[in-house]
Amino acid sequence: MGWFGAARDRWSNRFGDRWGRLVRWLAPPPEPGPAPGRADLGRPGEKERKQWVRRWFRPSPPAGVWLSAARQMRWGGFLALLALCLLVAAPWGFAALVGIVAVTLFTTGFVTWRTWHFAFAHAEEKPTHHHLDRTLDADLGRIAQQAMQRFRVTPDDLLPGPTGRREPVVVCGPATSARHRPDDTTARVLRFTRYVVAVVCATPDRLQVLTGTLTLESGGLGELDTHDVPWRHVAALRCATRAAKELSAHEVPGFPSPKKSALVSRELEISATDGAHLVLSEETTQPRPVELRRPVPLLDVEAWLSGLVATAPDRTGPRTDPEPAGPRRMAS
Repeated sequence: MGWFGAARDRWSNRFGDRWGRLVRWLAPPPEPGPAPGRADLGRPGEKERKQWVRRWFRPSPPAGVWLSAARQMRWGGFLALLALCLLVAAPWGFAALVGIVAVTLFTTGFVTWRTWHFAFAHAEEKPTHHHLDRTLDADLGRIAQQAMQRFRVTPDDLLPGPTGRREPVVVCGPATSARHRPDDTTARVLRFTRYVVAVVCATPDRLQVLTGTLTLESGGLGELDTHDVPWRHVAALRCATRAAKELSAHEVPGFPSPKKSALVSRELEISATDGAHLVLSEETTQPRPVELRRPVPLLDVEAWLSGLVATAPDRTGPRTDPEPAGPRRMAS
């Protein structure tokens, strides 16, 4: 680089403190993140929750872009100073050319640098994956309570579930249109933006299921549907495993993902003689986070429902048709 690079380095070192203060003054203010001791990201609909979930699924801009932009601005500033000196020691045309290059470098670098800082402010500070898991688990608990209120049942009305407790059975899996990204651990466990949720309430005489799509960002439950099927109308249970190609295609770019693995979906289909058709699904390749305690594995749900169907009363039900009208035989 010669004398030119040495002069640039001396100028940068001399004005380094002032440059740092200028950079901090021009940068947008950082966005606060969740407190370390916070249990989850908040209740559905809260503004902070939406911002934090969006940040977790938004990649941070690469640091190399910031370094390149800062280097361009430093070069532009040094060339501007050099152009002022050349106005005295060289022809004005040469000084003007150096000044144009200086303005171009500084302007391009500043725009890139400013854009980087805005992108960084919208992506940081991110919550941890523990915050997301506990938030999802809290949402599933609220949905289970909503299902019990909708079906007007209490824990005493429910049959013991796969865990042996009298509580709604929750099944949760990623929605087909959900985007996903890996966490920052060595396991690279995926988290999703939307989940398909099913809450099963089994009473001695009925199978009641609430299904819907949970959006993790807002906590809202959409595409809500309820099914109320007597046990005698449950006709068949079918469990199938298939590749989730549509789900695998919605990976959020910009996050390190060292291992590309295909996602697999397991589905439990419940058919009834009255025309009802239910599908419960989950993803099987990703390990279940420790904080996610509500969902029950689908294989356990299938075995549990199979046992209930096998021990249920006659599916045809007792005869309730009225006796045909006609003369009665008198007892002798």
